[in-house]
Amino acid sequence: MDLGEVSSVTGLDKSTIAYYVDQKIVTPLYPHRRRADEAEYAQEDLSKLKACANLRRLELPLDQVREVLGSRESAAKILVDYYGVLKKRLENEQVRLGCLQHLDLGQFEDISEIIDTFAELKLDLPLPGRDTDHDADRERRLTFNKMRAELYELETIRQQLSRSKSRYFRLMLIFLFLFIACLGWIISPYLF
Repeated sequence: MDLGEVSSVTGLDKSTIAYYVDQKIVTPLYPHRRRADEAEYAQEDLSKLKACANLRRLELPLDQVREVLGSRESAAKILVDYYGVLKKRLENEQVRLGCLQHLDLGQFEDISEIIDTFAELKLDLPLPGRDTDHDADRERRLTFNKMRAELYELETIRQQLSRSKSRYFRLMLIFLFLFIACLGWIISPYLF
């Protein structure tokens, strides 16, 4: 089945399917082909694509979706943990909604009344991560810098290997030339 057929059967955009293939959520029947639109897909791929889309609709991160679709044990643990996260998030949202529901925001005559009202609220909710961790992107930045350093190191090694290969090739040419010259010098008296 080609990409167009998969798109019509699953209801997913071709670009979404290509993204899931690129993220290694689904491996087409012919994985040696690099492009998603050139690959052939099996029935199992359709099920994985639909499952992946539904798990993403539940806002499960892609790395966890990959694990859920990979093994039963991982799926059970991740989904139970995620259920707990969603339940806690729902409880927090209900507290927030309840606080705002009991306020008649239209009755305030002065900004000081709004400030006093919100200052008096007793909320047992965590602050957003950005408020407590002022460098929330630090981990991503460190990972990116580490990958950049590794890439630089690999490129340096590749260049060194390329130079070594070039030197080796030149030396081999010199030895070959010297060998032929010596051979010619040795054989030349017998030829005349």
